[in-house]
Amino acid sequence: IHNALVETMLINGDNRVKYGVRVYNAGELMLLRDLHIQRFTKSGIWLAGAHATMQLENIEVNMSGDYALRISKHPVYSGSGGQVKIYGLSGDVNTNGHVLVNCNTILMIDGLKAESVPNGTTNIVLLTSLPYDADCFNNQELTLSSEIVLALRNVRVNTVTTNLNFVAIT
Repeated sequence: IHNALVETMLINGDNRVKYGVRVYNAGELMLLRDLHIQRFTKSGIWLAGAHATMQLENIEVNMSGDYALRISKHPVYSGSGGQVKIYGLSGDVNTNGHVLVNCNTILMIDGLKAESVPNGTTNIVLLTSLPYDADCFNNQELTLSSEIVLALRNVRVNTVTTNLNFVAIT
């Protein structure tokens, strides 16, 4: 997808759908902006495959059954990684954490807010090269061919039960 824009929407999965927004192999100038995404059984946003530089701006993801944002290899398409820039990502009650990165990627987040996590052991950002679930990897090991690069600015975690954890599992 080149020159695509999705903006100014409320997307509600009513806990019946796995993912709110799924983007595969995003091309140049892909932009998600001003979205309120809530109540999906897996993740509010799933970015999969090889991405050219894409951007998310002013995104709120609440009540995901897993992670608010998942960036991972696609189970069918070749390639993984690319560059994702996020300017403003917030959310509450995302069960396992805020961001899961499970592929080669450059991720820049400027403005991250997370709070009210139900299990209290949330990974705000989880970086892993292990297979995460059958939806993404069919239980096959993922080999990272390059480093995951992560840059964070303006991070706010507002809850007494959530620790600010940056975990890298390889």
